[in-house]
Amino acid sequence: MHLLTVLLQNSKVGWVADVTYNDNMQWVLNLCLAYIMFGISLDLKWSNFKAVIAFPKGFLVGVLSQYVWLPLVAIALVMIGNIDEYIALGIILVAVCPGGNMSNFFTALANGNLALSIALSMFSSLMAFALTPYIFAGIVNLLSIQTNIQFEISPFEMMKTIAFIMLLPCVLGLFAGKYFRDEKGLVKNIIRITSVIILLGFIAIALIANIDAFIERISSVIWWVLIFNSLGLIGGYTLARIFKQNRQNRISISIETGIQNTGLGLALIFTFFNHNDELKQNMAMVAATWGIWHLISGFAVSQLLKVKDV
Repeated sequence: MHLLTVLLQNSKVGWVADVTYNDNMQWVLNLCLAYIMFGISLDLKWSNFKAVIAFPKGFLVGVLSQYVWLPLVAIALVMIGNIDEYIALGIILVAVCPGGNMSNFFTALANGNLALSIALSMFSSLMAFALTPYIFAGIVNLLSIQTNIQFEISPFEMMKTIAFIMLLPCVLGLFAGKYFRDEKGLVKNIIRITSVIILLGFIAIALIANIDAFIERISSVIWWVLIFNSLGLIGGYTLARIFKQNRQNRISISIETGIQNTGLGLALIFTFFNHNDELKQNMAMVAATWGIWHLISGFAVSQLLKVKDV
């Protein structure tokens, strides 16, 4: 479930209570995400994935960055910073969510290793049903944060969503790019332009739909989100450089580490934290702020990495 699917949900939580949502809107949003995935897969070739399999070091570094580095950053922020425990829980949950599918879009914009980015996104998403709950509970216990939390994720439902918004459009894009003749690149350019418009539309809709909530609560979470997201992007790039990855892999690992599936985080928050409205609102604010900010930072970083090394 994407960020906006939850942001547009008609919930009883005060700061989203006035926003309307229905099942048709969810399908529209998922179709938009699938369209973006299809567009960025048009330039992808099967040989790109063979290269990932033949040289798995980049993939392993990416997994290390996402599932070791990012949770360690969250633990350090919570331990060092004077953070409200409800906000701390939101930071931890975001840290253990899988990479967001928008990371593939930004990797393509930055001319990174798209095949590696997609492989990392799909692996982290497929493993989220097992890794996200247990890593989250482990960190909460480690930091002795007192809360009653029990949740589980349906592997089947998650795999259906991943197949629809990532796997299927990726395969269709591969075949279309190989067999559809577009010698002047006109169709590809139209798809790329409309994909950017859709991305900007996501940002605009999220801000407009929740502008009052952001104005009211933004000061309590924005700096932690900025620091956390920056450390994710910079740390992912640095870790890849330490392990002597090429520039394309460094770009992919950096963006994959910094762009999280906050839609999944929000879905978990609204589903499993209903016992405490204050807890739910603060955690949701962290996830929603990250979800909107990482679209902005992801776009900015992709443009920076496209033109120069860091």
